[in-house]
Amino acid sequence: MSTLVHLMVKNTFTKKPVDSGYLYIIRQKGSPYKIKIKDGKTLSPVACRQTYDMFYSSTQLDSKVPLIPEKFIQKVNIGPPRTKESLYEIYVNIFPVAYVKFEVWNQENNTYKPLPAGIEVLLMPKRYSRDELLKAQTDSNGSVVFNIESIAGELAKIKKPDVFFCAKTDNKKINNTILPKEWSTYGWKTPDNKPGNFGYAALYKGMGSESAPLIYRIGVDFHIRILSTPASANNPRRGLEDMPFSIWRGISALGKIYEGKLDSQGEVHGTFFDIKHDSTLYFRLHFELEDKTIHMNKAYAYVEHGKLVQDYIWDSLLPDQDGRLYSINGNSSFGTQSNPYIIPTSVPQRRGGFAILKYYKELSLFLYYMTNKTWKGFPSLKYRHSVGSFAAIKGVVHLETSDLRHRGTILHETAHQVMWHTLDISTLKILSEGAKPIGGIYRKHDRPSIYNPYHALIEGWADFFERIFDINPVLRNFHFKDDSSKAHLLQTYPANTGESVEGAVSSGLWRIYNRFVLLRNNPRASGITESTNGDITQNNPWIKDSSFIKRFMKIIWQPFTSLAPKSAPTSIDYFNAIRKANTEKWHEMVSELNELNMYLRTPKFARISPSQGPKAGGQKITISGDEFVDGRMEVHFILHKIVTAGIQRESYSKGKNVKVINSKTLTVITPAINISSAVDVRIIVISNIPEFTENFVVKKDAYTYT
Repeated sequence: MSTLVHLMVKNTFTKKPVDSGYLYIIRQKGSPYKIKIKDGKTLSPVACRQTYDMFYSSTQLDSKVPLIPEKFIQKVNIGPPRTKESLYEIYVNIFPVAYVKFEVWNQENNTYKPLPAGIEVLLMPKRYSRDELLKAQTDSNGSVVFNIESIAGELAKIKKPDVFFCAKTDNKKINNTILPKEWSTYGWKTPDNKPGNFGYAALYKGMGSESAPLIYRIGVDFHIRILSTPASANNPRRGLEDMPFSIWRGISALGKIYEGKLDSQGEVHGTFFDIKHDSTLYFRLHFELEDKTIHMNKAYAYVEHGKLVQDYIWDSLLPDQDGRLYSINGNSSFGTQSNPYIIPTSVPQRRGGFAILKYYKELSLFLYYMTNKTWKGFPSLKYRHSVGSFAAIKGVVHLETSDLRHRGTILHETAHQVMWHTLDISTLKILSEGAKPIGGIYRKHDRPSIYNPYHALIEGWADFFERIFDINPVLRNFHFKDDSSKAHLLQTYPANTGESVEGAVSSGLWRIYNRFVLLRNNPRASGITESTNGDITQNNPWIKDSSFIKRFMKIIWQPFTSLAPKSAPTSIDYFNAIRKANTEKWHEMVSELNELNMYLRTPKFARISPSQGPKAGGQKITISGDEFVDGRMEVHFILHKIVTAGIQRESYSKGKNVKVINSKTLTVITPAINISSAVDVRIIVISNIPEFTENFVVKKDAYTYT
């Protein structure tokens, strides 16, 4: 016979009523009674027998209380009834279940990947204890479930338990990431800021749920973007792809915990494991760049390291405005994939280092593709901070502070290095030529200055490459300065003076490159736009075009490399090499040079065919010779000479429709005359430079009018 009683259900360990909100079921021999409990008291009477099974239902009455699986059954001995209204106290071991999930950063797809199934996870009682309380294995979702009730007795014996989880990852490899031997949650936090170690209080309240387990990440995943300030949306300055980046703890040489390289966005994403939750970190950025796939050997940009020494490494522990030390303090993520942590740099040398390496890559890409991959790069190249900008030492470029981010100067000085390495000019040769008072490399110069054809080639070549990348190229004026800095007009000097002027040589090369390589008619056409990450081919895809490459090789590069045997090549040597390789187009190319007072040669006259024709004119004749220039030729038919008082005068008519076929052949339509006679024929190269005497040649009695 049963008696209806009220039950007071208390926790064995706390001696306090159990939490509200669960639906309890008391069952005897398969016949369940459903009861509700509030503040430990049953809200409905139950028939009391000697022994009952009591368990939690999967139904929740209060959404704030986590669910507990029905499989965890508590056996309860109620005992004999007292009176009808008696309130029976029963004690049950009510412990929640721990739901835990482990995951690790997956850099292959930029997401978090759960641990694979079968990883053993231990529930540990104290930080320094090696005795586990429970074991479980992860499922396919990286999750484990612990029934805390099963260790209630053991927990009761532990003084001040500090329970945490330990995943035995055993150096397994997941998505190319080698996990540590084990990973403890002690001191680490979940993404929603819940602790990784806890005492009794947390156990009583429950840890996670089946649908929302506690998530712990293996290692610290970090997401960092290196940014130079100031920067704009149109001109971002940031770390470059493949710049080495490392993260360190402490100051020991053994303190490196991560080593990698920046990606194409100037960012680094990864995970490291050799770290404690309260470690203090700093990072190290190497200002060096290398890409063997484009023959870009390693280059270093020296940045200020402290105040006395130059180095190409920036440690963020330096005590300056960019100094940064980071304390992890239990956070298992440092930034996110979509919102990385920004590390700004403001020291001029560091900001300049980003620009230097970017422009170095731009030039390397241009040379790699436009030379049809024959440019093998520098053995190594170092950019140093200096007083003044120069490239007098092979393999070293010196830049002053004002030029650290000046694209034109950086490319100009690097182009000098292209010449030193391509033509095998040694540092000793460079320095000795710079020491010559006359005929060598002039150390004080500006672009339009006049010195000698050797200097003009060296500086003109570098200035030419500066123009290739200049989005606003300016055609230089062609005055020159003497040693007293007095300015003189270039055209007052003899023919070919322009070949001794660095500005004229660079402009001449630019005109030839622009018109015959790029096939542009405007000499002020813009150059290669600046990239954001060094890859100029993104906005200038023509650099990879085989037709552009073929023309650059024939017109610019191969003539340049042919100068290698010469100990002191000049601008005249270079233009002669261009002529030799491009005879079919030279008459057009030389016209661009003549525009700048260069390669002004006296034409040569061989023969006329036919050599006679009607007085009415209109006959097309062909003249053969040499040094004919497209668009600059006149043919004069000299009719007769008048001598008066000892003064000789001449009268002539100009031929019509002069067309230069090539540098050795032109055609012209004869003018009409009123006599039958043999006449002299004069071929003249017209100069557009004021006060300059044209070059010409006369062949006597070369053509006969009949």
